[in-house]
Amino acid sequence: MSLEGELTRLRALEAEDVDLLYVWENDPAVWGVSGTLAPFSRHTLRRFLDEQRFDLYAARQLRLVVETLDGRAVGLVDLFEFEPVDLRAGIGILTGMTPGRMMWIILLVAVVITFLISSYTGIGKGVRFLSDKNAKLYMGLMLFVILFGPTSYILNNATQAFGFHIEHFFTQSTYLSGFDGEMWPTWWTINYWSWMIAYAPLMGIFLAKIARGRTLREFTIYNFLLPGLFGIVWFGIFGSSAIFYETNGGGIYQSMQELGTESAVFAFFKNMPISAVLDVVFLFTAFLSIVTLCDSMTTTISSLSINAKNAAVAEPPAKIKIFWGITVSLVCFVNLATASTVGNVSGIDATKQLAISTAFPLMFVMILILISGVLMLKNYHKYDTVDHPENSVVDKDLICDFDEDAIM
Repeated sequence: MSLEGELTRLRALEAEDVDLLYVWENDPAVWGVSGTLAPFSRHTLRRFLDEQRFDLYAARQLRLVVETLDGRAVGLVDLFEFEPVDLRAGIGILTGMTPGRMMWIILLVAVVITFLISSYTGIGKGVRFLSDKNAKLYMGLMLFVILFGPTSYILNNATQAFGFHIEHFFTQSTYLSGFDGEMWPTWWTINYWSWMIAYAPLMGIFLAKIARGRTLREFTIYNFLLPGLFGIVWFGIFGSSAIFYETNGGGIYQSMQELGTESAVFAFFKNMPISAVLDVVFLFTAFLSIVTLCDSMTTTISSLSINAKNAAVAEPPAKIKIFWGITVSLVCFVNLATASTVGNVSGIDATKQLAISTAFPLMFVMILILISGVLMLKNYHKYDTVDHPENSVVDKDLICDFDEDAIM
């Protein structure tokens, strides 16, 4: 009898499965159908694994692991209360996807398809539509948490945290834990620096592209002040709520230890009303965030790839955007498909390392851009083609056509 199908196979329990069983057996969400009344210890589960050495007739129970063909456990099949005389047995099936290479690839395919469709329709349609809905979802989540969460604690703690952050801004932004040897602040401080440097050139070009027809005041308010203020409020609300729930038995840290850091947000929502709905809304919101980011980057790279007078403001051809969207996505595919087979580096860690290695040479480019910007401000009359066209040294063929009334 074959225990392998087209997508999955069944295998016996191994001693290494104790952590997997510990997570699944102690999930209250399945206790209602499993008959479990209390948590299982790892010691108890190890004894259970030892008993699995006996055959079905002796133990009267058989549990098998459901795994994908690449060896990733996704569920359990349990035969229990086996009665050979009566040919009777109960059967329980537990299924659920655990994070792995195939899941990441499936999510990546969904993101790529969505942002390619959005990018194909253009900035004024797909990108604008998704960005608008994404912003409203974020504001809705934030409003829900402050209304149905620990409101008083949020207001007090967020206000105090904001003052502390302003006072210690430079200290916290450059903290690398050089004396006590902690790797977490080192890794994440450098990681955020790298992401900011890697995204800065393309993001700057994209913001300039969508800012056509806006004044400098509008550009500063809508692209710097309001997003920064939103970030402060968002982290103040969610961070304060998470601290409150954790210090009152919310189980967020325990979930992170057992299921990984990515489970923290779902453990957080379990402390709130309609947590299942919040999980779905958050996943969809995060999905749209990734899509809109990829969309803007693809549009920017495509704009740099065309040779046109109005390339800075013109919409790149759809075939160019599709080409760059697929090309960038292939880098992620290679990362996810090969990272777990090369040493002990996961796909996410490989992406972080790629960002760091890419950001280092870009840092010198940004320094040159900064110097160039300062020189242009000092000699603005040479580059002002509107108020000082007689002194301008800018090639007129490089100047984009625009409506002066649009920037009044």
